[in-house]
Amino acid sequence: MSRGRRGRRRGGSGGPRPQGDAAQPAQQRPPQPPQARPPQQARPQPPIDDGPIPELPPEPPLLPRDPDGEDVFLGEEEGPPPPGQLVNLVGARFREAGRMFEFDAGDLRLDRGDRVVVETDAGLALATIAIASGRRMMQGYGLRRVVRRPDANDLRQESRNQRREQDALRLCRERVRARNMEAQVARAEYVHGGGKVTFHVSSEQRLDFRDLMRELGQELHVRIDVRQVGARDAAKLVGAIGDCGRELCCSTFLPRFEPVSIRAAKDQNLPLNPAKLAGHCGRLKCCLVYEHSQYVEAKKGLPRHGAPVSTPKGDGRVADVDILRGRIRVALQEGGFETFQVGELRPMGGPPPEPEPEGSLPGVPEG
Repeated sequence: MSRGRRGRRRGGSGGPRPQGDAAQPAQQRPPQPPQARPPQQARPQPPIDDGPIPELPPEPPLLPRDPDGEDVFLGEEEGPPPPGQLVNLVGARFREAGRMFEFDAGDLRLDRGDRVVVETDAGLALATIAIASGRRMMQGYGLRRVVRRPDANDLRQESRNQRREQDALRLCRERVRARNMEAQVARAEYVHGGGKVTFHVSSEQRLDFRDLMRELGQELHVRIDVRQVGARDAAKLVGAIGDCGRELCCSTFLPRFEPVSIRAAKDQNLPLNPAKLAGHCGRLKCCLVYEHSQYVEAKKGLPRHGAPVSTPKGDGRVADVDILRGRIRVALQEGGFETFQVGELRPMGGPPPEPEPEGSLPGVPEG
């Protein structure tokens, strides 16, 4: 048994070995030289058209423009993009004619007129979108962000704050009259959470409101803040109807006040009547500056009041000037007044006309 096993182990599989030619290794064939391929004929190329290259259509802008012309966030200047971070920027106002503030809208797509809840220094507040959201590169300074769209709880809180503001305004006016303070309480504003109220008070002199704040805080049980504002700001907060029959410009669409001088009334040949030039705030009307630049441009080729001129009917001095129509009313030396077009007059040598006095209108301070 042991020999048979040893024999099978030596023979491997135990099969017969190949004999004869089958045991010889196969002869390798000599390598054949590669045969050259026949050359391929070149394909005919299409003729080159030397005609004019058609112009490509202009690329559309990145963002649609605001139909009201207030898209201040859309920049189309050529050149490399400005450094900074791409932000979904939006403009919002807390009041109808208040200042506009920039906020980071995040992933929200907001249109003009939408209500949002935003972050402020005093906490959360409700605001209205004035400029729709758009992408813009900012210089990396921190922006307050839009938290969310208002829900039912936010709207109920807004209605509750409006009712509380009326009661707080009535109480503050009573306390001001009781203290004989020469001040006008224009508005009371609650923060969105209702834990703080701000009173806007107008006065011609500097007042101390610490005792008033302490008394109001004990009765309203909230934090009290009193801010003293000017006469123009008080009229903006209160609102009224102007002499033109419309609401005041400052309380409807003017976000900020422009300086108004009595020079604007003189350049427009308006009568210097304090009752007609003063607004509800007691200052010069804001509308005096609307057309002032056009009047200044139109007066460049017209003679000044009192200048000596030569007319087809004799010499005289300028008595009145119709700026928009370009007509001059002249007081003739022979007597009487005549009206001429500016092209019919010739300047004359003589003493220069007296300069118009500068300064403010008595009883109406400039804005």
